[in-house]
Parts: sequence; C-alpha cells; structure tokens
Amino acid sequence: MSRKTIQVLTVAFAFLLLTTIVLWAPRVDAEPRYPGTEIVEKADFSNIVSDATTLVKSGAGSLACITVNGGTMGAITVYDSLTAAGTKIATVASPVAGMVLPYGVRFKTGLTIVTADNTNLTVSYY
Repeated sequence: MSRKTIQVLTVAFAFLLLTTIVLWAPRVDAEPRYPGTEIVEKADFSNIVSDATTLVKSGAGSLACITVNGGTMGAITVYDSLTAAGTKIATVASPVAGMVLPYGVRFKTGLTIVTADNTNLTVSYY
C-alpha cells in the first residue's frame, strides 16, 4: 500500500470511530431506563413528621419516591385522593429508617399520605 492510501484509510477510520462514539454516547436528555428510579432534580417535596393525614398535592402529578427518615415507625398509606379514602397507591406496613421507596407513578386526583405514629418521611413528587 502506498503512503497516500494509508493516510486516507486512517482518516476514514478516525471519522467512523468518531461518528460511532457520537451516535452511541448517552444523551443528557435521554429517558431513564427504569422510570421512577432516577433522581428527579425538579421534584417538589413535603416532610411529614407526625401521625396525620396530609394532603401533599391536589390535582394530577407524579409520585417520585418516599424516603423514611426516622421517628417512631408506623404504617404509611398513600392515596390518589384528596382525603384518606379513594384509590390506594401503596401501603408500607413496616417502614425502616433509611428506606427509599421509588414509585414513579402518576396520580390523577391528588396525593394524600396517611402516617401512623410519628413516622418522619419525605415525599418527593412532581
């Protein structure tokens, strides 16, 4: 092979390699592989520290996750409702401090959390 042919092949190979890297590199705005498991930086949050029925958000939205921070552990019940009735999203019977519960689910009516005892938790939603 001539020197010119080797140079042309080297440039062509470099171009193909660069094109492959650009096309297959992960995009910053790409959808996550498992919805609900990503860290949602745009999420709002509500910290609940007592046994109560808490309307976290009225209207439609998405529940990103619930983080159990501590306190006296009691059951956590999550509703798609404006009250402690209606469509139940989840029940966590025995939460443990440090537990992160990723949901990634949508609610239509509102997000209401019922906590038993003085369970301290943070609800992330958007």
